[in-house]
Amino acid sequence: MVPMDANRAEHLKHRKTGIGPKIGRLVATSIFVATLAVALSLAYIKVHQDIAQKRQQLANTGYVLASSVADSLLKENTKASLAILSATSRIPEIRSLLVVNAKNQVHASMGQTTYLESELAGSTNSDLSLLSKGVLPVAVDVIKGGERVGRLIMLADITDMRKSFIWTLITTVLAAISAAILGFLVSRPLQQNIVNPIVSLTSRISAIRKSRGYGHDILDPAAEGEVAVLVENFNGLMSDIRFRDDTLRKIAFFDQLTGLANRASFENSLDDWIKSHADAPLPGAVAHFTIHGFNNLNDAFGQTVGSAILLNVAAAINEAAGPDGLAARIGGNDFAVLFENVRTLQQAEQQIASIQAAFYAPLKIMQLELNVSLCTAMVMLADVAVKSKYEILRCAGLAISEAKLMGSGSTIFYIPALSEKLQREVEMGQELRNAIADGEMLLHYQAQFDFQTQRITGFEALARWQHPQRGFIPPNLFIPVAERNGLIVMLGDWVLLEACKQAKQWLDTDAHPRKISVNISPAQILEAGFVSKVNAALAQTNLPPHLLCLEITETLFLGASMDAVRIILAQLEELGVKLALDDFGTGYSSLGYLAKLPFHTIKIDRSFVAKADASPRRMKILQSVIAMCHSLGMRVVAEGAETDAELVMLRSLAADEVQGFGIARPLPAKAAFEKAYEVDSNSTALAKSA
Repeated sequence: MVPMDANRAEHLKHRKTGIGPKIGRLVATSIFVATLAVALSLAYIKVHQDIAQKRQQLANTGYVLASSVADSLLKENTKASLAILSATSRIPEIRSLLVVNAKNQVHASMGQTTYLESELAGSTNSDLSLLSKGVLPVAVDVIKGGERVGRLIMLADITDMRKSFIWTLITTVLAAISAAILGFLVSRPLQQNIVNPIVSLTSRISAIRKSRGYGHDILDPAAEGEVAVLVENFNGLMSDIRFRDDTLRKIAFFDQLTGLANRASFENSLDDWIKSHADAPLPGAVAHFTIHGFNNLNDAFGQTVGSAILLNVAAAINEAAGPDGLAARIGGNDFAVLFENVRTLQQAEQQIASIQAAFYAPLKIMQLELNVSLCTAMVMLADVAVKSKYEILRCAGLAISEAKLMGSGSTIFYIPALSEKLQREVEMGQELRNAIADGEMLLHYQAQFDFQTQRITGFEALARWQHPQRGFIPPNLFIPVAERNGLIVMLGDWVLLEACKQAKQWLDTDAHPRKISVNISPAQILEAGFVSKVNAALAQTNLPPHLLCLEITETLFLGASMDAVRIILAQLEELGVKLALDDFGTGYSSLGYLAKLPFHTIKIDRSFVAKADASPRRMKILQSVIAMCHSLGMRVVAEGAETDAELVMLRSLAADEVQGFGIARPLPAKAAFEKAYEVDSNSTALAKSA
C-alpha cells in the first residue's frame, strides 16, 4: 500500500469529520423529517375527515332509524323494533345496533351486542384510538313528541380505513427515505461549493501553522461570503502575529534606549561569525567599551542626562562600526563591537582611535558640557585559544577590567597573560580567605621615632602573609586582591584586634606607653557598625583609647559623602582614639580635609621626603606643609625617611615624628620591641648622628 501524503491525509480527515458530511447529513435529515411530517399531517387530516364523514353518515342513518323505532319503543314492541333495525343489513359496515329506553334499559339489539357494550364507553376516543380498534361507535337520541324516549347506538366497522392509513404511513416513510437519499445526493454539489473553499483555507492555514510562515497573507480572490470574511480575518490575525513577533524580536534582541543590538543579539551574531569560519583562522576583532565614571555622572546630573550620554556614545560607536561591523549595548554603560574586517593590530588601533576621538570635545547636553571618556578593550579573535562566544567575551571582560584600573581613556589589548593573572588572583583570593581563618597572617610593626623625646613612641601595624608553600607574599600583592575580592574588611578587622592585643601586652610589660597605629580601608570605615567594632576591640583588650591611632587614606573621600565621613570620624573621636590622615599629598584635595575633619596627626607621604635634602625647592615645600599642619594644631609624622641626611633635614624642619628604614624596618612583635629598647637606649647617640 502506497503511503498517503500527509496533506492529503489531513484533507481526507477534514472531509470525513468536517463540515461536508455534516451538511449532507443535515440536508438528508431535514428532507426526511420534513417529508415525513408533511405526509403524516396530510394522512392524519385525511383520516380525520374520513372518520368525521363516516360518523356523519352513520348519524344520518341513525336519525332515520331512531324516528322509525320511536313508536315501537314507547309500546315496548321489541319485534317491531327489530324488524325496523333489520333494514340496516344492507349497510355492510354496521356491525351492531342497540336501542335502549329512557331508563337506559336495552329494548332491542342486533349484531355483536357484547362488542357493542364494550365499545360504548369508548365512543369519545381519539381518531388514532378508533383506528387501532377498527370500530366507530355512533349514538343518537330517540325523540317522540319533542321528548327523549331512548337512544339508538350503532357500531360501524372501519378496518378498511385503518388499512388505508397504515398503507399511507408505509408509503410516507418510504417516500421520506427516498426524498432524503435524493436530497443527500443532490446536496453533494452544494457540499463541494461550500466545503471545498473551507477545506482549502483550512489546509493553507494548517500549512502556515506547521511551517510558521507568518510572513505572507492568504491570497484568494475567488473567496466570497463567509469564506472571504474568514480569509480577511485570518490575514488580520497574521498581521497581528507579525507585529507581535517584530515587537518581541526588538525587545529580545535590541536595546530599548539606544536601538543597538543587545547582548543576546551580539552573542548570536558572534556565534554565527565563528561558525562561518570554522575551517579557517578566525578573522576580525571584538572591542569592549565602558564609559569611565558613568555612575558618578548619572548620579550627579540625573537619569535624563545619563540616558543622553548613552545615546551619544552609542551613536559614535555605531558610526565607527560601519556597515561591516556590529555595534551592541551589552550592559548598563558597556558597549561592544564586532569588527569583521579588522585583521591587524594597526587596523584595530585605528578603529579605537576613531571612537575615542569622538569624545575629545565635551558633550553638550541641555545646558551642560560634560567631558566623557571611554575605557577600551580589544580582542583579536585569532589570539583567543578557544573559539567560542563565551571565551571571547570573557577575554574582553578581562581586558576591560585592566583598562578600568588604568583609568580614563585607557586601552588594553587582550593577551593570554591576563587570563593567567586572573587565575592567580582568584586562587590568591581563595587562599587569602583561608589564611585569615587558619592563622597564616601575622603582623609586623614599624617604629615611629619622636624627635623631641628621642624615643620610640609608637608602632604602625602592618599585615604580612606567610604562605605555607609559597613563603612570604608581599603586601603589594595580597592587599589589592583583598580589596577587589571583598576581603579587606575581614583582614582589617583582624589587624585591628590583633594590634590592640599586642599594644596591651607591651603596655603591661613596658614602662613607656607606646601607641599603636592601624591602617583602615575606606570599605572598612564605611561599613555599618565600624565604630562599634573599634569600641569592642578596645573593650576586649582593655587598651586605653588614646593609645590607638587609626590611619585613614585620602581615598576614603572619593565617592563618599563628606557628611557621612564627618559623622563617623566624630564618633571615633568621642571614643578617645587618635585619627591620622595617611599618605598626605598624594594627589587629592587634602587641604579641604584638614580644615573640615578632626584629624590629630598628618602623615606626610614619602614622595615629599625622598631626596628633599638635596633639593632646596622640595625642602621649601616640605617645610611649608609641616608649618601649615602645625598651625592647625596637628602633629606631623614623616614617612619613608631612609638616610641620615633625611633624618637631619626632618628634624631641622620641626617634624614631630619620623617613620622609615632610617629608624627601623617593619619587624615581628618581639624584634620590634627589642629594636625600640635599642633605639631608646641609644637615643643620645642617635641625636648626635641626626
